[in-house]
Amino acid sequence: MEAIRLHKLIEKDGQITLKDLPFKKGQSIEMIVLLDSNDKSGTQPLTANKLRTSGLIGLWKDREDITDSAEYARQLRENNCKFNRDLLEKINTAYEDLPDQDEPHFLNRMKIRHKSIVEEQW
Repeated sequence: MEAIRLHKLIEKDGQITLKDLPFKKGQSIEMIVLLDSNDKSGTQPLTANKLRTSGLIGLWKDREDITDSAEYARQLRENNCKFNRDLLEKINTAYEDLPDQDEPHFLNRMKIRHKSIVEEQW
């Protein structure tokens, strides 16, 4: 199974609209939805004065192991991107294998249980 990463902004509470996906009518998909770790929607923008008094400026000045703070920050960003790429690759690898012989039985039991739970809600 192949994972596709999409970044979407929620436009209406509780709803996500996806278009132009590489799937055909009738195909079954599985979705995992995660809040973007870079989501800043609940935070105030950092003004120049807030930045100046935040303690971020000069944060690494006493670190003897960091000779170039800009290079160090770039390396941190690159490592984070590599981690995300590796994680996506692991997800893709995990979904490549075929289901074991018990999986159809468990899926059927889950469908029956789900139907009994939501039956009165529809």
